[in-house]
Order: sequence, then structure tokens, then C-alpha cells
Amino acid sequence: MTEKRKQPGSKAGLFHPVEHAILADYLGKARPACARDIDPYAKEELQPDNDQSGVVRLRIGQDGYGEEFMLRNSVTPG
Repeated sequence: MTEKRKQPGSKAGLFHPVEHAILADYLGKARPACARDIDPYAKEELQPDNDQSGVVRLRIGQDGYGEEFMLRNSVTPG
């Protein structure tokens, strides 16, 4: 049985609020209302090692450093 996916009413529904914050910051654009109060660098917003949610979040590099690259690495492939 094929599951039909619900189409979001707008493009805003395609991303989690933290993803909106990351993309807006990366692109140098104003954040949408749903992401204005989010700090993607806050400890509680960082990607945990065992996360299975599928939400793209910032992640500290394996060496424990790299905050300057966290934003770019979360948006660009590979």
C-alpha cells in the first residue's frame, strides 16, 4: 500500500523552524517568524549523535572544534 504524503500549504511547512534559522543565516536573509527566536548554536539545538528525527541541525566537528564551519557544513553537501 502506497502512503500518500500530505502536501504542505506553503513552503514554510517544508522545514523545521531550526532549519529555517540555519538556512536564513547561511543565505544572509531575514528569518521567518517561526525562526526569529531560535539560536541554532545553543546547546539544546545542536545535533545529538543519536538523533533520528531527520531535522538538519548544527553539529560540532568530531575534533570538538569548528564552530566557524558549523553553519556552512550543515547546508553544503559533503
